[in-house]
Amino acid sequence: MLPSIKRPNAQVDVVTDLDALDHSRALAKRLESLESAPTTGMTESELSARAAEAKKLRSELKKAVKTANDSTLVLDLQGLNASAWEQVIATHTTTDPKTGEPTQDTLAVIRDAMRRMATGAHMKHTPDDPIAFTDEELSDLLGQMPDSQLLTMLPVIQRLNTPAVSLPKA
Repeated sequence: MLPSIKRPNAQVDVVTDLDALDHSRALAKRLESLESAPTTGMTESELSARAAEAKKLRSELKKAVKTANDSTLVLDLQGLNASAWEQVIATHTTTDPKTGEPTQDTLAVIRDAMRRMATGAHMKHTPDDPIAFTDEELSDLLGQMPDSQLLTMLPVIQRLNTPAVSLPKA
């Protein structure tokens, strides 16, 4: 019996509660700003108040991160074969009739590729509890995602779909 081909796999996080994500990022920024501010010339009372504020921010940040993580969907992705990947690229690439310059709809490439590449899903806080989904449900979810969140997934998609056919030289 011949061995089977194991395609490259990866997981991407999809935060579904963007308010919690924004809140956690704002808290992290405030905490970083507080901790990086110079302390020279501060009285012991001011240093103590600052330490108490940092402690409070860390506690709030921990709660906000937990809320964001509890709302995070983890999608399992598997690289496509070369012809399927080329089809995704070709489908979302147009050529300007005047200049002949190709233009690619990057967000459409990401959405189409993820729809084809998704092999499973679970919530981040329950990794042993898979979530069943249809192509339509996944398409709807991808359509709801902000562009910035989709663009963070592009490097993973590209890495999984970059053909590797030989071993590097040692």
